[in-house]
Amino acid sequence: MTPADRDRIAGREWAEAVLEDLADHTADFLVGFRRRMLAEYKAAEVDRTAMSDDEARRFGGQIITFGVHQSKRYDDAPLDYLEWLADQNAALLRYVRSRRVKAEQEDEE
Repeated sequence: MTPADRDRIAGREWAEAVLEDLADHTADFLVGFRRRMLAEYKAAEVDRTAMSDDEARRFGGQIITFGVHQSKRYDDAPLDYLEWLADQNAALLRYVRSRRVKAEQEDEE
């Protein structure tokens, strides 16, 4: 397990505890809490737009270094695997949404 994995797990556990504590608060309190959290952590937001064709071409040429499709290029991995993996990787999500990848998948079908 990587340090990033440990951080994500710790973050999820902390969020569960916070949500339990927030359960008894009013809707107005929760709206205020959400606004403050978004303002505080805006820098941590992830770019979820589709990659440009050039970005997708560069990303697709990278080698997957883990999992079932280890040693394959992203371009050569099944789209359903990439979509599953995209839930955990913002750059991959942008790649999957790129026009280039969608066009290639349509050509294969």
